[in-house]
Amino acid sequence: MNNKPNTGFSLLEIVIVVAILVAVIGGAIYVLSSGQQAFDEGAMTSFLESQAGRVIDVMRDDIGECLVITAGAPATANNYASLTIQVPIRSGGNYLNPTTGAVYWGAYDSNNNPQSNWHITYRFEPDPAKSGLNALNENTDRKDYNQDGDISDSFDIGRMIKEVYDSSAVLRHSTELCNDIITVAGTRYEDINNDGNADRIFTLCDKNGQPVTGGGTGVRINIWLGGKLGAKQNPIIVNANTVILLVNPQ
Repeated sequence: MNNKPNTGFSLLEIVIVVAILVAVIGGAIYVLSSGQQAFDEGAMTSFLESQAGRVIDVMRDDIGECLVITAGAPATANNYASLTIQVPIRSGGNYLNPTTGAVYWGAYDSNNNPQSNWHITYRFEPDPAKSGLNALNENTDRKDYNQDGDISDSFDIGRMIKEVYDSSAVLRHSTELCNDIITVAGTRYEDINNDGNADRIFTLCDKNGQPVTGGGTGVRINIWLGGKLGAKQNPIIVNANTVILLVNPQ
């Protein structure tokens, strides 16, 4: 008769093995999750940067040769940061009046036909599809998004629109250029990144980008774009800014 004792695993050994397996699997899941998050953040950053570059390129084509009418419109509930301009147009095949030498100013309609005394307005407005007003709320999310030491700020996410108006100020057509732009809710000109400077989207400036009053030789464009990957994650915020010197300053 074989009286050899049973040599199976004890309960303690099984518990130890299970604990080790849980730790290993948990670590692997964490690594995979972190890698996926890093990939998603990189993709979001690249998308936002490409959006910013595209918007600035579109504006550069118009603004470089424009006549600035107004910049940095007052920030009210229905009037966000904006820039209104006219561009040189052809009249009778010429950009200049053959008698006076003056530039023909206006804008182009949706069929690319020149229209005298029309104007273009670039304008920010909240985007309802992105929750628009107060889309990023520090108090609600309990996060200090702009690192200014409090959680009392809120930010709007909206879109930049290019609008073309006729000589009677009637809107003829509009184009959405970007829908991920952020501004500080309320005054619209507050400090987004806590560097001590108001972050206007459009500012009349000198050739070095310094703000001026009563005209200027350039327009400074300062765009902040943001997007959230999830409700529990901080938004990804990128900035693009440039100074476009005017061929025809005021």
